[in-house]
Amino acid sequence: MGNYLKIYSQLTPQELRQLNYKELYKKLNPKWDDSLILLCNLFKPFIKPELKILDAGCGHGNIVIDEFRKNIKKAVGIDFNKEATSKNVCLDEIVIGDLENMPFSGESFDIVLSLWVLEHLENPLKVLSEIYRVLKPGGIFFFVTPYKFSYVLIAKRIFGVRITKFILEKLYGRKEQDCFNTKYKANTPTELLNLFSKARFKKQTLILNSDPSYLSLNSFLFRIAVLLEKFSKFIPFNLTKMHIIGVFLKQTKPNHRDST
Repeated sequence: MGNYLKIYSQLTPQELRQLNYKELYKKLNPKWDDSLILLCNLFKPFIKPELKILDAGCGHGNIVIDEFRKNIKKAVGIDFNKEATSKNVCLDEIVIGDLENMPFSGESFDIVLSLWVLEHLENPLKVLSEIYRVLKPGGIFFFVTPYKFSYVLIAKRIFGVRITKFILEKLYGRKEQDCFNTKYKANTPTELLNLFSKARFKKQTLILNSDPSYLSLNSFLFRIAVLLEKFSKFIPFNLTKMHIIGVFLKQTKPNHRDST
């Protein structure tokens, strides 16, 4: 393992294999970045003194908080599943609760983060409205979520949930208790822009990003994945894009619709 991707928690052998292929792909394509590295790079300019952060759907950890922990005054997490947070050591406080009705006062946080959460939401607009409520004016929401029409998620829908869970455990080391139900109601740029507009956020950044490591179960499949990326411009519907990275702003002044 090189220096490109830092490890802050214990990983399965399968996850380590995936990280190795990410680093190899980075060497082959220096302009490419892993989605979580991209998110960290987008986060860095917004660091300021006395920063208070909420990790919405905190789970086992958050690489952005780990990377910048010394710059964060207070990091709070919320998750509906207590067991899912058992390995989380990057937060000052963890609250067990519902993202649709969070037990925080309005305008409590400078930044809200969500990693791999939006895809699980039954009512994403309600959650985004709650995030808007707990953010301070000028606050920022950062997230990364899977892209609905990647070839990986298309395959998942074809093979079904049971086979998908089996594959996740055998090939990626993901235990069944770590595989929560997915809804994919906020997992295309069009869906996200519509939802964030209704929740009164202003778009700062929205990126579709590739990640060949998902197919890279061995060196042969890694070469196939690299070829797919190389010829991705000829492949329709952004099938080789895996993730959506977003940054959205709660404006300090109401827009026209807010003031009516």
